[in-house]
Order: sequence, then structure tokens, then C-alpha cells
Amino acid sequence: PEHFQWRIRNLPYPPEVYNVSVDHEKQEIIVRTSNKKYYKRIQLPDLARLGLKMQDSMLSWKHQHSTLIISYLRPAEVTQAEQKVLKEAEKSALKM
Repeated sequence: PEHFQWRIRNLPYPPEVYNVSVDHEKQEIIVRTSNKKYYKRIQLPDLARLGLKMQDSMLSWKHQHSTLIISYLRPAEVTQAEQKVLKEAEKSALKM
């Protein structure tokens, strides 16, 4: 997959109410509503593990059918690290 994606269901407010942003200090995605009814911090441990910083330009979101869909573009470094781990797992599985 080319994105990390989260779906938050049962959020019936109109799209103008939502504010989805990156907290650069804590390296988390923040979801909040202007009517103070919802607040959530989302961590991305895959980026932290590789020492990568979150960027605002890689974050996107949309609201449809009472569901907020948040997407963060997966950096190439994360994809490469996942492929490396999968190859190592396959090699160790073949040795058994």
C-alpha cells in the first residue's frame, strides 16, 4: 500500500468542523473538531523506528458517510525497510 490509513467511524459532523494536522514536536497526527466533541492523537511507529520526521504535505483526509478517512503517504524508506524484513523472514523460514 502507498498510504498509511485510518478510518474513524461515527463522526456525523460536517467536513468544515474537522482539523487534521501534524504535531511536529511529538511527531503525531492530531484530529480535532472545532465544536470540541472529538480529539485524537495518532502515532506512526514505523516512521519513529526509522527516525523519519512527519511532513504536512504527506497528510490528507476526507469525510464521507460519517467516517473520517485519514491518509499519510508512505515514505520510500518505510517500504524498503518492510521489504527487507520480509526477505529476511522468508530466508529464515526456508532454513527451517
